[in-house]
Amino acid sequence: MFRSIFPGFLIIVSVGMFIFFTNPTYKEVNALSLEVDSFNEALNNSKELQERRNELADKYSSFLPSDITKLEKMLPNNVDNIRLIIEIQNIASQHSLSLKNVEYNTISKEQETPEGTSSKNRANIEKEEDYSPFMLSFSVSGSYNSFLDFLKDLDRNLRIVDITSISFSSGSSNTTDAIYDFNFEIRTYWLKK
Repeated sequence: MFRSIFPGFLIIVSVGMFIFFTNPTYKEVNALSLEVDSFNEALNNSKELQERRNELADKYSSFLPSDITKLEKMLPNNVDNIRLIIEIQNIASQHSLSLKNVEYNTISKEQETPEGTSSKNRANIEKEEDYSPFMLSFSVSGSYNSFLDFLKDLDRNLRIVDITSISFSSGSSNTTDAIYDFNFEIRTYWLKK
């Protein structure tokens, strides 16, 4: 009788051990294996990012300090409106023009994004851009030839400047050269990060 019960007992014990011990342990091992794979992938990504960072650091260190200064002037990491106004004043004074009526403001993405743009596209535009525009308006007074020279030098300046509007009106006139008032609106940019 013991011989006939013993195989059944072993089967019941085996099934019980499978249900209560082997199967949960197997599932736990699979879950831990997936977690290990996830950590290994994160570690590999971390190594790739570190290698990329080192490559970029090497490239950055290969630049001449004067070139880095030029890049920072071209696209500064802050609005730096005072320095821009001083640069424009210096360019204007080289051509005997007087700078006046200076006004500035930053542009929000709502002002810059076209009205027909959907909210989804607007969000994508905001995500993609690492820079922000900055508007500046001012006037200069002087002769037409001085104005043309001023425009040339403003164009040659390292700071990225888009002239969005120019208007003029006649000012005073003397015997040699007429004096005009030139009104500018310009857009420049600065890095957000």
